[in-house]
Amino acid sequence: MTGDRRSPIIRGVRRVVLLAVLLAGLVGAAGRSPALAAGESPIGAHSMLQLDDPLSFMQAMFEQAVAMNASSIRVDVAPALIFGNLARAQDYSGLDELVGLARQYHLHVVADLVTIPWWLADCQTPTPMAAMDRCGTDQLSEYQSLIGQIVSHADPVIQDWEIWNEPDTTSSFTGTPQQYALMLRAAYTAVKAVNPADDVLFGGISSPAGESWLGQVFATPGADAAQAFDIANVHERGDLDGLAADIAGWKQFLAANGFTGPLWVTEHGYPSDPSYQYDPGYAAGPASQASYLAASIPTLLDAGAAEVFVTERDNGTGEFASEGVLCG
Repeated sequence: MTGDRRSPIIRGVRRVVLLAVLLAGLVGAAGRSPALAAGESPIGAHSMLQLDDPLSFMQAMFEQAVAMNASSIRVDVAPALIFGNLARAQDYSGLDELVGLARQYHLHVVADLVTIPWWLADCQTPTPMAAMDRCGTDQLSEYQSLIGQIVSHADPVIQDWEIWNEPDTTSSFTGTPQQYALMLRAAYTAVKAVNPADDVLFGGISSPAGESWLGQVFATPGADAAQAFDIANVHERGDLDGLAADIAGWKQFLAANGFTGPLWVTEHGYPSDPSYQYDPGYAAGPASQASYLAASIPTLLDAGAAEVFVTERDNGTGEFASEGVLCG
């Protein structure tokens, strides 16, 4: 689930019960990332912000992330927006605003490098121009160069770089697992060339069903993709009783592929609309949303997730239209 464009006017009504829960008891939860300083919250905000959102809207989301006791905020940093046209200079205005907000609010930014410029797209099938930014690319040296330029521009303020969002889904990435593996390796090389202390995350896998897709990524010859990231990254939604088993399954799968480092959950939420509350134990509206998250976040941390990013605002349709900490 990625960001969208919004007006600078925020109608967000805080779900007070949920915010009180997050503020009250989760700072001391188990399973803290080695990247976090002592006493920092293992809670992050999945903001769904993009670089072309109005500055006032971005600022409001940073303020709310601080209010919900988050130490980190996940933001889309789209190369397709920065390098949108070969004939024009790069547009770093949105990234500069993001860097300024990170300094102002003292939040770690997880920059999700989702999309590619149309002129780098090597699509598997004929693709409309508007969807070419979801294609993979075989032009790896060019891709590595533009990732390096973005990282250099934001260094040292932004030091966590996620390579795509839900690449296991065709709604986000239409390339092959093999293309993604080589892109991940190229991006990893670019990031480390700028700052070896920066961390690379592979693109958040949409659900445990994406394990087979990620297995193909790791099996790609010449990529060594299982060694081309520092932090593993998944999205977790579902019945409360299944969350710990999902995390255990992911950690077992990753260890079998030679990775024993941190595992982050960069998207986690639960609807407040009872029409979409799928866990029968939490089906009575906003209070059930708060109760679910009060139980689910410690469950994920205790199961071995090092950080959990909670959906910050309502967005989209269906269950996502009421998944945020902020409603409206």
